[in-house]
Amino acid sequence: MLQSEYKALTGKPIEAEEYQKIERVYMVASDAIGKEDFCKAMKKANSDTTCLIYDLTKQAERFQTMAREAKQETKREFECSYELKKENAELCRINTELRKDFNEAIAQKVNLALALMGAGMENRAIEILSHGYVISLKCSTNMELTNKDKAYIAKMLANK
Repeated sequence: MLQSEYKALTGKPIEAEEYQKIERVYMVASDAIGKEDFCKAMKKANSDTTCLIYDLTKQAERFQTMAREAKQETKREFECSYELKKENAELCRINTELRKDFNEAIAQKVNLALALMGAGMENRAIEILSHGYVISLKCSTNMELTNKDKAYIAKMLANK
């Protein structure tokens, strides 16, 4: 998304330095949210929510980089099966690290969903995590359940 598009969609004039932060957030979130919805959320977000989103984006970028590096390392290791057999213990360690990185990336996804919910974009959070998981998050953070949440719970109980 271009700075001019952001300005047109939000109606907010923005300095280049501030737009660079927003663009980083958008690049991380663009797989889960379109530019119109993103701009709508940023328009609604207060400064605390925006700061939280910036912080979460920095963490998500770090985890994405770590995951990319881990994936590249794993690919290199798998290209030589003889070496893999000799280095089985090392691969087990790498696998454990990858699982840890994956779990941390999931935690970032949860944090992004919480930020989206805080910005009034609960439907996007549901798309990212599932409605059941969003309800679980709400319960664990003492957030109020909506009628939609209650209907979902009732449906799930009726199906058992």
